Amino acid sequence: MVYIMPLRALPRGGWKAGVIVAVLLLAVALLAITPGQSSAQILIPGWWTQLGYDPYHTSFIPASIMVGNFSGTVYRAWSFIMPRNEGQMGFYANPIIADVDGDGINEIVVTDGGGRLLVLYGSDVPGLDTNNFTTLYKLSIYVNASYYSAPALADVDNDGVLEAIVGCRDGYVRCVDLNTGVLEWEAYVGINIASSPLVYDIDSDGVIDVIITSANNTYRINGKYGNIVWKSYIGRGLQSVSSPVLLDDINGDNIKDIAVANLWGYIAIIDGKHGDLIRQVDLWSTGFKGLFIVHSPISADIDGDGIREIIVSAGIEILDRTSSRLGYNGSIVAIDPKTGSIDAAINTGGFAWFSQPAIAAADIDKDGMDEVFIAECDGYLYRLDYDGTNFLATWRYQYDPYWPAWSTILTSHAASIAIADLNNDTVYEIALVTPYYTTTTVYRVYIINTLDGSVIAANDILDKYTVASYAPFLATNYDAKATSPSLSIGDVDKDTFAEIIVASFQVISCVELS
Repeated sequence: MVYIMPLRALPRGGWKAGVIVAVLLLAVALLAITPGQSSAQILIPGWWTQLGYDPYHTSFIPASIMVGNFSGTVYRAWSFIMPRNEGQMGFYANPIIADVDGDGINEIVVTDGGGRLLVLYGSDVPGLDTNNFTTLYKLSIYVNASYYSAPALADVDNDGVLEAIVGCRDGYVRCVDLNTGVLEWEAYVGINIASSPLVYDIDSDGVIDVIITSANNTYRINGKYGNIVWKSYIGRGLQSVSSPVLLDDINGDNIKDIAVANLWGYIAIIDGKHGDLIRQVDLWSTGFKGLFIVHSPISADIDGDGIREIIVSAGIEILDRTSSRLGYNGSIVAIDPKTGSIDAAINTGGFAWFSQPAIAAADIDKDGMDEVFIAECDGYLYRLDYDGTNFLATWRYQYDPYWPAWSTILTSHAASIAIADLNNDTVYEIALVTPYYTTTTVYRVYIINTLDGSVIAANDILDKYTVASYAPFLATNYDAKATSPSLSIGDVDKDTFAEIIVASFQVISCVELS
């Protein structure tokens, strides 16, 4: 079965705390094999924050993987509330939906602020009270997990049981058997890891590879045994920000290559076989002051030439004259990895302390070119098409009418998006989750048509005062604006209807689309 976990935007905090995951969007596909691929190859590995259900970080669920039967009703089916005695640990990384123990019932895998790797009940939630809340774990393992490194799942040893690969605060990457909780291996790669692993058999040798970045280096690790295959010094100054993204074969050696980005606007294209630098792109030299590239790149073929471009959000310095505060006006940039040239760029968004959008991509109109969707820091969702020379904004929808007033308070917008055919009409929809600032709402779920930007559904989720009676905080200090919800999509209870799993501060909720 295949399950998705897209995007996450930055939580509150300075850039040191917030080299943070934003929407990526995280996911897993199990035993999805195509002809010509290694038997160990999983098509849809899981990883980090903001980007993605696949190794290309596109946050796109093809109809061949999952189709929903949404007919207009959105409601919260259940919520897991972090128990009161565990303090305000919180959830900062994307949840993953998967049957981790092979019993035919789906679970939710997530890390928390206390350093634990958690397995929560999915469709067989026990202990629900009359308000459909639970505080029961299925499995809890302390691994010193990083706040913002979401786990990746794969059966790395081919024993039929999923392992979780997690970046940790003490600089280790750890591989844990999700059935027994046993640590299978650990590899030291540096200081606190805020990036998330890319899990992929990049050389088709039958062994899953783990690619991860630390503060100063990029590593390729043997997924079965945990030994380091190569260590690349490329990417120094990453500040633990960027999770690696898979590219096509850029240098012609029949092995896929990767890209990472850093805070200072540099994008490194790295040879997947040996870890050598193929090319480095400096956005500063092209006028994009990308000081706050605090998310992983995505790779998508925007021009239909068969080569996936690298797509990032870069910031241009501006001064907000109202508040006299320096900010960054968001730009979306697409880079040709073979030449390092900029294929397309568009200025979107408005003032925010950091320009941190949620990005997804898919060929939704079947023209052979991927469209790009951005939940931008100005409170708008944009659709961008390549018109032959540059990006064109086809439509935009204002999902946050409270912007820009709140932008002088918060450091970033907090939205997550994913693309899927949620209502089985052959047209793809966007699921968007964002904090919504009312006295009772924790977040709002939108279902939006990708073709024209029309809203199919918009529903408010959770009463914060009800939640406060369960969780270890007071109603008066549980502020919806402090949450950064991230989402995963899948048929959790196998009823043919898609569910959205949303992690937001101390709450993980199952939102039914039926």
